[in-house]
Amino acid sequence: MVVRHLKNKFLIATVAAVIFATVATLIILYQATKPEKVLAKFEDAVNQKDTKQMEKLIKTDNQHALINNVSLKALLNYLKTNNNSYNVVKDGIRTQIKEKNYSQTNQQISLIEDGKKWGFFPNYKLMVKTVDLKVSGQNDRDKITVSINKMNLPKKKNQTVYGPFLPGTYQALVTVKNDLGTFFQKEKKDLWGNPEVSLVIDSNQLARKNKDVQKDIISAIQLFNHDLAVYETSGFDAEKLTNATEDFKDNFTLEQAQFNLVKEYVDEMQAQYLGSVVNFDVFSITNFDSVWRAEIEALVSYNEKIKYKGQKNDKDLSYKSIRKYTLIYNPDKKKWMIDNAKDSEADGNESNLWKNKKEIKLKDAPVMKWSREKDSKSNL
Repeated sequence: MVVRHLKNKFLIATVAAVIFATVATLIILYQATKPEKVLAKFEDAVNQKDTKQMEKLIKTDNQHALINNVSLKALLNYLKTNNNSYNVVKDGIRTQIKEKNYSQTNQQISLIEDGKKWGFFPNYKLMVKTVDLKVSGQNDRDKITVSINKMNLPKKKNQTVYGPFLPGTYQALVTVKNDLGTFFQKEKKDLWGNPEVSLVIDSNQLARKNKDVQKDIISAIQLFNHDLAVYETSGFDAEKLTNATEDFKDNFTLEQAQFNLVKEYVDEMQAQYLGSVVNFDVFSITNFDSVWRAEIEALVSYNEKIKYKGQKNDKDLSYKSIRKYTLIYNPDKKKWMIDNAKDSEADGNESNLWKNKKEIKLKDAPVMKWSREKDSKSNL
């Protein structure tokens, strides 16, 4: 009987120990799954910028969202640097816990109940609202693409909308292709607060700052400045303005007719383009109705002489002027054309006040000449 009694006591003790261990385990498991623990892990993940921890905690409202190291870092970086938004998220979760409301709220991140853990306890997750990125340019013919750390970005049917993304701060490389060339721009964009965030690319500004575009503009006005000397010493033949638009050339037809009336009193004319200083302080590029237009000015310098019939000495007509240009880009010819040019008097010191300028000096600039004698022979 004593042996049996001892066996019963041992059995009872064993059962009690198992029950105690089971209860203790359940209590530990329950404590581990409490919603407060999710909030604590969330705060720890943000503080430590722990992408692995954050990935375990979240669930997105769109199953197609990209969840990887890049997007998780974007989320963590945003929360780490935007304290107001971070506090709003935490306060919202605390309110949910207090009210025991574990359904999705209107906050960017909310606490939800997501099934059962270990078959007994509620499983809590952070529901994250995803964000789309809508990218557009100022001009209809701009072709824009976006890349973020070589991620294969999901794209909506509308080719200007990317997503869904985890909310956060992203570093994007935007590529813009249009008639003027291919341009690149780095953009730091916060995707937060709205289902869709817009990114508008100022392609006019991209073109204005582009060195190749500036070089093309300089080449166009340099050619026109040179051609103007050729034009004046060709009997004012507007066809010598090789990169002027047809509309602009029409403005010069009257000058040729006027010269023909007086050229019998002129023995010789000389014109030499010496160079210019281009003022990029006033440089602008715009696009309207798919037409690219540029405006710029330059301080130009010319040596000019004229010898009248019966006179021994030449008359010096050399001058400096501020020339304001309007250019139009011709996509068929793939070059800028001069559509207008207006001169105003200058003393040559104006460029001293310009901050962003390009000085162009011509070495051994050609001297263009017209003579009545040669003109008469060519007309025979």
